[in-house]
Amino acid sequence: MDNALEACSFGPRQRIIQIHPTLRCNLKCTHCYSDSAPTAETTLDQATVCRVLSDACLMGYSVASFSGGEPLLYRELQRVLEHAKSCGMRTTVTSNGTLFTRERLRPLKEVVDVLAISLDGPPDLHNQVRNSQSAFNHLVQGLDHVRQSRIAFGFIHTLTRQSWEHLIWLTEFAHDQGASLLQIHPLELTGRAKQQMPEQWPEDDTLARAYLLTVALAAKYEGRMSIQFDVFHREYLREHPEMVYASEHGGPPERQSAAQLLSPLVVQADGLVVPVCYGFSEDYSVCNLKRETLAESWPRYVGRGYPAFLALCLKVFEESVMARHHELPFLNWYELIVARSRAYGGIAHLNSGLPSDSPLATRAS
Repeated sequence: MDNALEACSFGPRQRIIQIHPTLRCNLKCTHCYSDSAPTAETTLDQATVCRVLSDACLMGYSVASFSGGEPLLYRELQRVLEHAKSCGMRTTVTSNGTLFTRERLRPLKEVVDVLAISLDGPPDLHNQVRNSQSAFNHLVQGLDHVRQSRIAFGFIHTLTRQSWEHLIWLTEFAHDQGASLLQIHPLELTGRAKQQMPEQWPEDDTLARAYLLTVALAAKYEGRMSIQFDVFHREYLREHPEMVYASEHGGPPERQSAAQLLSPLVVQADGLVVPVCYGFSEDYSVCNLKRETLAESWPRYVGRGYPAFLALCLKVFEESVMARHHELPFLNWYELIVARSRAYGGIAHLNSGLPSDSPLATRAS
C-alpha cells in the first residue's frame, strides 16, 4: 500500500494524523512498505483509534488520513471515520481500489472527504506490481462505483525506474477517470520493496526525467487536475530548510500545538506513533498507544524526543542538502530521512555530529 494522498508531505504543513489501523490486505504488492498481506493480523482496536483521534483533534490536527493494509478490510472503518468527523476533522482513505462496491461505498459517502486510489501503471504493469492478474480490471470496475458515490478521489502512483516512462499514460488515465489529483511518490526501499524491487529504485536520473515530465504535465492539466511530485529541489530546501524541519521556527516548542510542530503524525498498526512517515525508527517515536495515550506522552516528547527528531533532520539536511558534491539537484527526502533514522543511533550519536554550540544539540542533550 502506498502512503496516503496528502499524508506524507512536509509542507505546507497540513496538520495531518495518518492512521494505519490494520496491516491486513487482500493483495501482496511487491512495493508494499508495510509488508501488508492477506495473512497479516496486526491491527488496532476501535477504542484506541478513536482515543488517538480525540487527542489529535485537541492537539490541533485537522485531517485524519487512513491507510493500511487495506482500510476497507478494517471492520471498524466506518465507526472511526464517523468519530473523526464528529471531531470536526477532514478525512481521507487510501485504498488499492479492488474492493469498491456500492454496498461498501454507500456508508462511507458521508464520512470520507477524499479517496486516494493506488495506480501503478498500464494494466500489465499494475497487475505485476499488485501480484494479481485481475487487479487492474477490479480497479476500473470499482471506479464506476466511486463516481456514482460522488466521493472526491485522486490517484497515487509509486514511481520506479520502469514506471516513469508511463507518466503520460498515467496522467491521461487519471484525468479521463475524473480524478482531481495525481500524486507521484518515488519507490521507497523499505518493507517488501527492499527484497523484491531493489533494481526498480528511482535514482537521480529517473527523478530528473520524471520531474521535468511532471512540470510539463502539470502545466497541461492546470485547472483540471493537480499533479504532485514528492521530491524536493536542493536549492529550494537551502532557501527553505523549515520545510524539512532543519530550522527552528515559531518560538519555543512548549508554546506551540503538536500539529504546529509535527505533521504528519503517523500511527502504525502496532501502536507506535512516529513522525512524518511510516517506518521511522522507534528511537524517534512519540509513544506506543498500547502503553499510553498520545496526550499523556506528548509533554515528554516535546522535552526530549522532538529535539532529537530536529537534530536528526538537521544532520541529514547538512549531509544531503548543503553538500555540493551531488550531480543532480533532486532529493527524495521522505525515503532518506526514514533510512537515516534507522542508520543513526539515538540522541547521543546525533549530538556527536552537531556543532557544540548548535541549539539543537544543546536541547537534545
